[in-house]
Amino acid sequence: MSFVGRAGVVVVGLSVAGCPQGEMAPANTAGASGTATDGDASGSSGTGRGTADETATPDGDGSGGGTMGNSPVAVTCGDVPDSAVGASYSHTATAVGGDGNYDWSASGLPEGLEIDGGDGEITGAPSTSGSFEVVLTATDNGGLVGEGDCTLVVNEALGVEPPAAPLAEQACVSGDGSLLDLIIDGTGDGSPVECSFEAGNGNGRLPDGITVDPETCRIEGTLESDRFGVYAFIVRGEQHGVSVYAPYCVTQTDEANAYAVDVDHSGATSVPLVPIVRFFDPRDSVSIGGNDDPVYSVVDASVCLGSNACFFGFSFSINASPFDSRTFDVIDAALLSDDDDERIGMTHGLTVSAASIDRAFHARPWIQNATMRYCLSVVGADCSSAPAVADNGGGELEISIIMFPQAR
Repeated sequence: MSFVGRAGVVVVGLSVAGCPQGEMAPANTAGASGTATDGDASGSSGTGRGTADETATPDGDGSGGGTMGNSPVAVTCGDVPDSAVGASYSHTATAVGGDGNYDWSASGLPEGLEIDGGDGEITGAPSTSGSFEVVLTATDNGGLVGEGDCTLVVNEALGVEPPAAPLAEQACVSGDGSLLDLIIDGTGDGSPVECSFEAGNGNGRLPDGITVDPETCRIEGTLESDRFGVYAFIVRGEQHGVSVYAPYCVTQTDEANAYAVDVDHSGATSVPLVPIVRFFDPRDSVSIGGNDDPVYSVVDASVCLGSNACFFGFSFSINASPFDSRTFDVIDAALLSDDDDERIGMTHGLTVSAASIDRAFHARPWIQNATMRYCLSVVGADCSSAPAVADNGGGELEISIIMFPQAR
């Protein structure tokens, strides 16, 4: 801290005749002249009474003078938090000294961030990762300038690991897993991630009885549906305005059906509790199914045993997704016979497609769920309509199709 003043000779009064040199003049009488010097950082001075040769000191006991000054401006960066590409950011440095009123400026900020000239707050969303050496400058109204050198680290955008293969275990978060387990090291700004489920296009259906803890991102509750199969839904993780998405799966392993329902798909057999997982190129049309992948078998050998007639029927419901709902189709539906040519149930495949994928889904996974209901009977009317299938059927299956953007 320095004192800025005007030094000079201060005439306190005229010499008083009759007072010996070195003796103090009475109060309120003229005293000897003295020479003022700069005060210290406190800027204090006094109007003391001293000898003609006495020099002013900064403690107020001697004669002296000077004008109170301002200390230099000092800028402190503080604990600069990390940021990440695309994440909203806010940090305010501090300054002391000068007259306390500052105009702020900065150099070296990453693209997407700017400083408020009035209060020094840095805000925005950086578009480039890296370590940035930033110089913050505060200038007071009198022209005093202070600078602070700060390091701002911008990480890569928050990201999650995609599955390694269509039947990979990590295709969905399940059990006591969490979206947080999938965060790629070194991505995001390190602040907490909040998880939520948002109903709507491409996010699947949240099963009855199931919730997701917003802090731990873990599945909570108990599945309240007895429909056999895989219930998949998308959980969104958000960190300072950046969102990542991960599919979650809850399975109903207790087969409450009268019929035995089985599925072969993705090169594996008897995998009814594994979701169908595919990768898509967002620049192209997308389709899955056909060519005997997947194949569904619905079996109850007792229904048509000994009868000359055997009928089957089915109904389905699907949720909205980038797949065009009009293209979802159950194909190759037929009676299923055993090796002795006994009719034991039904079989079918499916296809679903999308001519194009909306841009909002180009870089995130999405889901389509289908609920299948099956009916087998020796009476054709029992399985002739969706209400009839619901009333007379003996099997249901929850199908989940999970689509991931193609890794590049």
